[in-house]
Amino acid sequence: MNEKISYGLDLYSIEKSLAAGGPGSVFEPYDKLEWLKKSYNDPEEFWTNLLITRNSFFPWAAKSIPFKKYDFYHDIIVCSRPGKMPALRWFDMFSGWKEISYSDLEIQAGQMAYLWKNSGVSPGQTICIIHPLGEKFIISLLAGLKLGLIISHILPQGRSYLEKRLEMLAPDHIASDSIYTSMIVQWKDRILNQSFVFKEISADIDQSYSYRSGDTVFKCFDPSSITPHIPVDINADFSYLCPMRDGIIGLGLRPGNIYAAPGFHFSETQPALVLSGLLTGAAFLHLEQERIFDNPEILTNCPLKAIGINQRIRDFLIQNPIEIGNLWKFWFRNPAESSDMDKWHSFIHRLKLDNVLAGNLKWEPVSGGCSLFSIKHTGMADVNVLPSAGVKWGLADMADTSMEALGEFGVLCLESFDKDSKAKTVLADIITKNRDQWIFTGSNLSGKAGRHYPLEEVLELINNKMPGICCTIVQVPGEPVFDLIIFTGTKDTNEPELIKSIYNIIEKELGREFIPDRIKIFPYYPRCDQNGNTDHHWCQSQYITGGLNKKSKNEIYQYISRIRESLFDFNSP
Repeated sequence: MNEKISYGLDLYSIEKSLAAGGPGSVFEPYDKLEWLKKSYNDPEEFWTNLLITRNSFFPWAAKSIPFKKYDFYHDIIVCSRPGKMPALRWFDMFSGWKEISYSDLEIQAGQMAYLWKNSGVSPGQTICIIHPLGEKFIISLLAGLKLGLIISHILPQGRSYLEKRLEMLAPDHIASDSIYTSMIVQWKDRILNQSFVFKEISADIDQSYSYRSGDTVFKCFDPSSITPHIPVDINADFSYLCPMRDGIIGLGLRPGNIYAAPGFHFSETQPALVLSGLLTGAAFLHLEQERIFDNPEILTNCPLKAIGINQRIRDFLIQNPIEIGNLWKFWFRNPAESSDMDKWHSFIHRLKLDNVLAGNLKWEPVSGGCSLFSIKHTGMADVNVLPSAGVKWGLADMADTSMEALGEFGVLCLESFDKDSKAKTVLADIITKNRDQWIFTGSNLSGKAGRHYPLEEVLELINNKMPGICCTIVQVPGEPVFDLIIFTGTKDTNEPELIKSIYNIIEKELGREFIPDRIKIFPYYPRCDQNGNTDHHWCQSQYITGGLNKKSKNEIYQYISRIRESLFDFNSP
């Protein structure tokens, strides 16, 4: 029997099918995208052809073979030789624009891998990268891939945040800077030396590890999970193939292109977003939101093939518009972040983006990359989405995700690449069929911007850091708004100082994204359960109906609280 011969994908036709005109334009309905339907039905052929197409971008072919083996380091570094093009650009507030080329990455990541190997690091061990997004993060990532490590990453945004995740991960090694050592004191013996002074390329510079199909490559902390502190395994197939697909098709990247996504959630998008550029020879432009707010003109420093715009930057640019001209070829947004289309259209109008393609991209850590992409419309934002190519998918029932949805409305779930496995990965994305298009309608979780709000983690922190007060968190019905409720008893309280102290504790220990929308203080105690713990269900129902406010003005509850305080004092040692 003759083997099927693969010639690669017709990218011109694919890009044409995904590009539409402005408002009112006619474009290919979902059912007419034959290449996309074929990718769902025959993923293996799709990925084989996509890799062949990717190889045509470079002078050297990839060593990876879909569903057999994956050599990330070779396909990123060796394929890009001589590697003079930038791999990363960023703006330093002290020294201005800086960049690192693929050849520089080869030297620095190679030297770091050599140093780690001599320190006893071996394939299959787990390493946790504790760096913010930037040069050190990418160098550590490539060094880990070169050595065949299982890689995890945690943003150094707070001591409690780090401790909880490191405890669950229990890494063999940690890659971090000394400035973060005080936050991870109990793990300091696992921090690897990252200081190298030699300039020579080691003899094994071209030696790199090939992960087998099904091997775990990444352990990610998924912010869309109800347990965001528990790491999730991402296998080699999803870790390599999905970022490559997102780079070539979702972002439209080619060698030498530059792309950016300032302010996009670190744990949600990385390392997949960076790998999308590295695997296509493109350069990632790292811009911090604060630098954009200081000087929005840095967004016009260079032409961008693709740029992600989040809600905060959108709102800022509406008030402080800049002249983009022809610098942006395509801009995208996270459809889970907001659905206020009027503001997105105002953004397009204010920045004069009527001739620029716009679309939706949503990253899901457990999917290895984007779970959703979209047709690109000229000068128009919308809520249309498409399940990403090359992965079989289905819809689960919202009430019971173990059951298949009855109609064309439900929670997106992905099938395994393993043909013998019936396992499915249930995501948080809810999509529905509207005529001949799929529409993103929200997330199947309690949170913000498609991410779970970890109220249990916030409450645990407050209880540990501020003993003597009771607290709960209530979500405002139908809104992504979370209020922290503090019960202080009858003791005198300086409310502004207490609220300020709570805000500072949460930001310092967990990070800014954990800060609740509002903090409310009530001068009495809540109902407790049989174990003496705050009855959160009672608090929620009372807060929503206004009962807590009424009780704060009722003398009976003041007396009850005084009695409880007396009992607590009497029984305390």
